[in-house]
Amino acid sequence: MDCSGLETHFVKAPADALARNAKATTKLIEAQLKKIGSALDKLKDNPSERAAVVTKLKKQLATLKKKAKSQLELEHRLAKQTLACAQHLQHGLRATSPAEQAAWREVRLQRFLIDHFVRCGHYATASALAAQPALEHCYDLSIFEELTVVEDALRQQDLGPALAWCETHQARLSKKKSTMAVTLRCQQMIELVRQGKHLDAIALARANSDVFEEHPQELQLALGTLVMDEPETHPRYQHFFHPSRWLSLMDQLRRNALSLHGWTGAAPLELALTVGLAALKCEACGNEINPNCPACQTRLRHVAAQLPVGNRAQSVLVCRLTGRVMDDSNPPMMLPNGNVYSAEGLKAMDREQGRIVCPRSQKVYHMVEAKRLYIL
Repeated sequence: MDCSGLETHFVKAPADALARNAKATTKLIEAQLKKIGSALDKLKDNPSERAAVVTKLKKQLATLKKKAKSQLELEHRLAKQTLACAQHLQHGLRATSPAEQAAWREVRLQRFLIDHFVRCGHYATASALAAQPALEHCYDLSIFEELTVVEDALRQQDLGPALAWCETHQARLSKKKSTMAVTLRCQQMIELVRQGKHLDAIALARANSDVFEEHPQELQLALGTLVMDEPETHPRYQHFFHPSRWLSLMDQLRRNALSLHGWTGAAPLELALTVGLAALKCEACGNEINPNCPACQTRLRHVAAQLPVGNRAQSVLVCRLTGRVMDDSNPPMMLPNGNVYSAEGLKAMDREQGRIVCPRSQKVYHMVEAKRLYIL
């Protein structure tokens, strides 16, 4: 299956990070140069303060050098990662031999699994997979180390690290119209209500009026718990107090973090799986279970049930016994009860002097009773 359309974010994520870093470096240098220029102008106007100004300039230049060095190291690392990703995809496109293509597809599956594990919050597993030689320079999962701490805190019902994370990334979250900060502040009010501290909850709402300015409905919903005797039992508010609320907060936080780092859209593994199942699914799937059909597998059946049946201009007959295609060299054979199997499948069942047992009806027939089937 051609999965080239699923490779976008693999290169886009490090490339976007490289562009953001270059922009941040430019702003840093411009701001520091502006301060230095102001200090030099002050030196012209007040020659008597030369020693103090020069000392201040030395400190500013030392700070600029330190920050610029850090930004440059990050830029080199991101450029190396972007180049490694591009070269990896280029190698896959240029692979010609079946062995090279098979090896590259195996590595691509590993990449899809890494993406899936990161989206599920299994960062340690994703890092272990990304450490293999073929992918060691393509990922920088250290960016999720901070997120691990925040998620662990939410798992312990602690909102502090999550609120701090939102403060750190406030500008970028606002550009993406994220509601993460609003959701966390609402939950902070709910926890005060749970403790019976209604006045503290009102004070918190007033202190964060700027956060709720564009989201008055969320604020009204949270404030509604103040006038209820038992809000945790009311259908409108009980989701705030349910233990699953913390899992929802973790999921929302993870999706926001992934978006900030360019991991947008649906998971490639999920898309590839659904496309593959849709291509293999036929009218018989669901009515009958074929052990050789991926769409009929127990673990995938619920996914395939929601997908449309594949549109095929030409049908291909596959033997349910051997899983092999039936053609002129392995023709379809029909038993008297109407069930069709391949010639190889019937020969494999012929173990008792020409007698075969139909796997579906358990009826016994002689091999000579099977007739070759011709399909026009």
